[in-house]
Amino acid sequence: GQVNLLCELLSGAQRYVALYSYHEAPATFVKEIFHYYYCCNHLTYEIKNSLLQIVQMNPEVQLCAPLQNLRGVVCTGIPQDFDFAHFEQSIQTYVLQPLDKATDTSKANLSSTERMSIPFHTFKEFATHSDRILATAVIELLLFPYQLSNEIVRAIISPIKSVRGISLEFSTLNAMGLLLASLPRCFEEPLFYICVEMLCSDDIMSRRK
Repeated sequence: GQVNLLCELLSGAQRYVALYSYHEAPATFVKEIFHYYYCCNHLTYEIKNSLLQIVQMNPEVQLCAPLQNLRGVVCTGIPQDFDFAHFEQSIQTYVLQPLDKATDTSKANLSSTERMSIPFHTFKEFATHSDRILATAVIELLLFPYQLSNEIVRAIISPIKSVRGISLEFSTLNAMGLLLASLPRCFEEPLFYICVEMLCSDDIMSRRK
């Protein structure tokens, strides 16, 4: 019942998009739909693209063109020659690293001029710069199909594998934790198995000897 009603609404998303110009939190609205219905087969690539028009009603939310190009490659399925290494690197570059920078508490993320350019009484969907970057990161990831959930998790936690015994920056670990905690529960299982796989690998366990 609820899913069917959602499908009916989403199938006509193109017709109703204009109504959401009055929504006070359009990007958050779409992010929550992606969050709770991510595993639903009816949330197709075409419907997600229609909902992106609602996200774009908040001009502060800027999605990444290279990731959009990658989504176009997997919109009808994962190609046999899909470059998973490139996908992982793209997630790190365009999702994890900007979030790392935005949530780094060791330095100011907003200049005084940027802060002063926003009137105090003006309503903003995101209270802080880091809130906006986190919400954008989640939207970027959930635009990819569920079939890539394992690869998404691997991309997020890959800095742990690449440090080779060198301690990670706290801001990087913080960004990884924020991102993983903001994803739907269906990401918990791949996260668990990938972490177990990493812990049981010779590369990780050899460091304890």
